[in-house]
This record gives sequence, C-alpha cells and structure tokens, in this order.
Amino acid sequence: MGSVTVLVGNSEGGAFSGFKARFKGQEVGAYYEGEEDGVTCTLYLCETSQGRHYYRVHEADETNTRAPRYELFPYNEGSRRSGGRYPDYDTLLEAYEVLERWPMFVEDLNILTVRDI
Repeated sequence: MGSVTVLVGNSEGGAFSGFKARFKGQEVGAYYEGEEDGVTCTLYLCETSQGRHYYRVHEADETNTRAPRYELFPYNEGSRRSGGRYPDYDTLLEAYEVLERWPMFVEDLNILTVRDI
C-alpha cells in the first residue's frame, strides 16, 4: 500500500483554508455525483486486519469554483489534537459505514457474493 495525498479544506470564510492530508492507502474506486458531476467521491482502502478492510472517502466538491470544498472522511469534529485547528482523522470506516453514505461504492467494496445462475 502506498502513500496518498489529498486536499482538505474550504472557502467558508471567503479565502481558502485547508491542508494536504497524507495517509497510507490505495484508491479502489471513484464516482461523480451531482447534477453537473461537480462532486468527485474517491474510495481508499487503508488497512486490512484479520480479514476486515478499512477505508477513507475523499469528497471534492467543485460545483462552485469560487468556493470549492474538499473533505476527508471519517473525522471527529469534536476532537482536535493539542487544541489544533483541524479535526482528528484517527479512525477509519468499515464497509457497511461506507455504504450508508456512499452506496455507489458497493461494487468497489467486494462484499457481494457472486451467484452462478
């Protein structure tokens, strides 16, 4: 598994504020959503432990080019390291958690069984 770097931030205060997040992972899927496909959702496999897979999802919302929004999930808004400016990104998502919010990733998660008919 390699290193992935994604942009996290937004322009809520008028000027863009954010950072680049780097983590171990591998892109396993992506799709576009929205009326003009202005939102890109990317799924990353980040860890496998005892047969279970753990993921992160990056959303890049560029529907408004003057106020783009880039989010990395999951994060804990209520917890900030050392009183920092950004939330903690200590946890990962399990497949069922990915499907609750991003059902379009069902095929990328390899959780469906194949039936011969």
